[in-house]
Amino acid sequence: YSEDGSHPGTYPEDYPDVLTTKNGSVIALKYGNNKTAAVSYEGTAPGGTVPGKVMVMGFPFETITTPAAKQEVAGYILLFMGYDIIVGAHPLIPQTAELYQNYPNPFNPLTRIVYGIPEAAHVALEVFNLRGERVRQLVNERRHAGRHEVIFNGTNLPSGVYVYRLSVNNRTISAKKMALSK
Repeated sequence: YSEDGSHPGTYPEDYPDVLTTKNGSVIALKYGNNKTAAVSYEGTAPGGTVPGKVMVMGFPFETITTPAAKQEVAGYILLFMGYDIIVGAHPLIPQTAELYQNYPNPFNPLTRIVYGIPEAAHVALEVFNLRGERVRQLVNERRHAGRHEVIFNGTNLPSGVYVYRLSVNNRTISAKKMALSK
């Protein structure tokens, strides 16, 4: 529901749940107070054999109050699930390819790397040690337009500084440093 009652939802959501991440899930959406509103997981669930994706929200979708907000949340879910959506200038689709600083940094052993691309393209996201040796290929495939996130697991690597690099259509876009601290 809205503050002024002009765009009521199906019913007022007085107590939305605040979620936490666990077992490789990551924060997908935040409330205005910076608490976690939704978490997502991509991969094979413990005990499973088939990879998949899931997003859990701490509030019912039908309580979103404005059509624009509903469209934004639905678009974000569809992008996460791997669907291409085109709705004019969408805030989740960047105007240029972008690579963001990993979080947390320093990390042990998991960190989240987020990047965005303005159109479908072949993406390579690689991690190198300071000797320039590639230690992980995180992404090497065609990806849809939008923001993407990858969880990097440094369990089998020694503590140190690493460089992660984003290339789009075989052109290096950006590289950033991250620190693994065990």
